[in-house]
Amino acid sequence: MITLEQDENVIIREYRHWFVFLSHVIGFVVLAVAPLVLASIYASLGGNAVTLAVPGNISLLITFGSSVWYLALWVAFFMQWTTFFLDTIIVTDKRVIYVNQEGLFARRVSTSSIDRIQDVTVRVEGLIPTFFNFGTVAIQTAAEEEKFTIHGIANPDEIKESVLEARRKSTASASTGV
Repeated sequence: MITLEQDENVIIREYRHWFVFLSHVIGFVVLAVAPLVLASIYASLGGNAVTLAVPGNISLLITFGSSVWYLALWVAFFMQWTTFFLDTIIVTDKRVIYVNQEGLFARRVSTSSIDRIQDVTVRVEGLIPTFFNFGTVAIQTAAEEEKFTIHGIANPDEIKESVLEARRKSTASASTGV
């Protein structure tokens, strides 16, 4: 859980773009339909795998194998869905927080003070990312802190401008002593 300081205000909160998730869903649909297509091709060539009219244990083996296949697909889909919906970047007036869900039970939360940010780079490559406005944001911080790199994030230019504006305000308030 992300806890904000008492006088800290959220400027922007962004998630991965829906198109990134859609591309993964298409892959899962292809993997789910593939066994059915292969079975129908086998049946059209004279086999009878579609009706599972095969002797005894082989029929059970085919049923077990397909059940394991679809269970594995379901688990992989759920893991992808969880990662998609929990990955986020939060820009406040004091810091940048990046939550990276790495698995079902693994999350990495990276935080950097807004005044430690040195550079923000946005990369939008390709027709679809340009059309749907998503891309990669890289935030370089000072000292030994690591670089934040967020792939497939929605509104990358808006994030860049929010971070740089928060940094300008932080620098201005520090120089005026406010």
